[in-house]
Amino acid sequence: MLYTPLLQTLFPWVKFKESDPIVNAVYLTFDDGPDPDPTRRIAEILHRFDASATFFVTGKQAEKYPGIVEMLDRENHLICNHSYSHYKSFLPAKKKLIREMDRTQNLLAGIIPSPGGYFRPPHGRISPALKNIAQSRELIVTLWDVFVPDYKPGYPAIKIIQRIEKYSSNGSIILLHDRSKNTDQTGKALPDVIIRLRDSGFTLCKLPTKAAKR
Repeated sequence: MLYTPLLQTLFPWVKFKESDPIVNAVYLTFDDGPDPDPTRRIAEILHRFDASATFFVTGKQAEKYPGIVEMLDRENHLICNHSYSHYKSFLPAKKKLIREMDRTQNLLAGIIPSPGGYFRPPHGRISPALKNIAQSRELIVTLWDVFVPDYKPGYPAIKIIQRIEKYSSNGSIILLHDRSKNTDQTGKALPDVIIRLRDSGFTLCKLPTKAAKR
């Protein structure tokens, strides 16, 4: 989903940008992991630059690699819910939404002390059912305002860098991926992304810590 200010008006229950950010803060987010090699490589770069980020993990991958989830949590990143299976349904049934959300939130709660209180639906697909289910669990449905198609094979690092530099503003939530067929380019771009954002006066933060109801 590409962000426009109208979307926030139409869907006030969805977080597209951080509405009360630290001055000149931006928020790097990584979807679909953890994936052993690329997630560790991204975490190493973030550690080198003393930067925190938010990882929206799928339950299926977190179940396979709980040690990586623990590592991300230890290194001061926020770990949040991105469904269990990364379902492809455009409008999944209510029971499926509940199952996907609860299974992953419970799984994360068994791995780390405090999973983040945010839910990112696969493919950015939102619905009235999602609104009600997330709110009943005190999870904030969170998308992005800076869309980067870094998951597309062949999408080059320089375009990742340029797109983030061009569209980021105070409170921006930036969509990236740590599990895709193009993570080598995401990892290659990340140091320059961090440097250029900081040179533009931005602080790189994880989303504000918010504990969800279990």
